[in-house]
Amino acid sequence: MSLPGRFQNNFLPEEIQFLIENELITVIPYMDGKKHTKKSTAQEKRRNKLQQLKKQEQKKVEVYSDDEDDMYLENKHKLDRINRNVNSTFIDNPAEEMMDENENNDFDDFDWSFITTNHDVLRRIKSLIPIDIPLWMAMILKKQRFCRIVPPTWFTEKKLKEYLTFERKNPYKFANLPWNWMVVSKLFLNKFQDDLEGDSDIDVIRGLLQDIREIRMAKVQKGIEILNESHLQLDNLSLLEINEYRPFIITTMNKMKNLHKSSLTDEDLREAEIEYEKSKENPIERNAYDNDNIADDYDMNDYNI
Repeated sequence: MSLPGRFQNNFLPEEIQFLIENELITVIPYMDGKKHTKKSTAQEKRRNKLQQLKKQEQKKVEVYSDDEDDMYLENKHKLDRINRNVNSTFIDNPAEEMMDENENNDFDDFDWSFITTNHDVLRRIKSLIPIDIPLWMAMILKKQRFCRIVPPTWFTEKKLKEYLTFERKNPYKFANLPWNWMVVSKLFLNKFQDDLEGDSDIDVIRGLLQDIREIRMAKVQKGIEILNESHLQLDNLSLLEINEYRPFIITTMNKMKNLHKSSLTDEDLREAEIEYEKSKENPIERNAYDNDNIADDYDMNDYNI
């Protein structure tokens, strides 16, 4: 947990997003040839909503039609007002038209298909060779239905059960999950469900991930209880998990270092000074004692994130 000085702060959300979105992921390119559905304009959405209100008010008017009391007259006035709004919905509004044009790109109404020399239309083209591309590019191609994202080998019901069993049986160890497992799991559960295996149960996978998350959080809190001024080893934590506890752990360790220094005797201080002078003569030992000297050679993999 001892990091160079310039890395002892939290990662910004933008930095975490950059690291994860540039992580490579496997996809299988394909083109389904299906015509994209056109998005509803703001006027159409408003008209549909008014039509629903109109049906509701008509039912109320029918209920009170036998007795023309105040409730009947009020509902009748509401219905007349809604009818006027429905009829005036399609009045041209330049601002709304410009907004709709910006939302709808050239791909929304395009029929993706190939035509052979015999004028036969190829509706579905699928590549059998998977490729690795950055996650941000895979998300764009997936949205345009140009690829299928291959789930990671660890993101299966069977594999997650193995990780959960390991977490339960080893109270002081963490399962060797990828450093970005939390973000990738959320993406597949929320946006890429159709790319999961056919026999995968989304609710079961979601429950397994939640159990793993809670057990790992409990282990981190238990590890903090045995924290000292010089060392805390928590291997195989993900980037978000480290980022969550880093400020508290580093602040606590710094305070414990100050308490430890104040409790040292003059003899202990002299011995520490002698060891420090020896470390200056040996570059290898100096790097072992001073992490800031190796800040330029920092590698994220060295710290299991």
